[in-house]
Amino acid sequence: MHVWRINRAIHNPLDGEGARLYGARWNRKGIPVVYTGRNPSLSVLEMLVHVDPEQVPGDLYLFKIEVPETLDVLQVNEKKLPDDWKQNQPACLRYLESLPWENFAAIEVPSAIINHEVNLILNPRHNSFSSIQLSGRWHFQFDARLPGFRNTEPA
Repeated sequence: MHVWRINRAIHNPLDGEGARLYGARWNRKGIPVVYTGRNPSLSVLEMLVHVDPEQVPGDLYLFKIEVPETLDVLQVNEKKLPDDWKQNQPACLRYLESLPWENFAAIEVPSAIINHEVNLILNPRHNSFSSIQLSGRWHFQFDARLPGFRNTEPA
């Protein structure tokens, strides 16, 4: 299967370092994971909620990532999350930590932005992670018609 990620060119898109440094909805600070979207447009939306349009760097790339179909994927059941999970990030962390997520190279989680969409979180610490490979890279910039955005040139 293919998943997608938007990342700055100066950073390795598969190292999980940003998530390790800052933590997010599905990982605590100190735990490296790679957040990806099941399609490019979801990756764009997932990034949009985290960026200030005035501070978007010009060296963004859209990466296509190949995840072998043979890898076991842990699927988070949205019905087992609390009703307020989209606003309650600690509840998401507690739920995921109650599962044996370390035993999986990938975890499928619901998107907090779009109902019925899912993201795939990749686990760089898993022994099968090396089978996950980049399979494409394209320069990416947000469309200047989006509110607050301007065209950004590559750095």
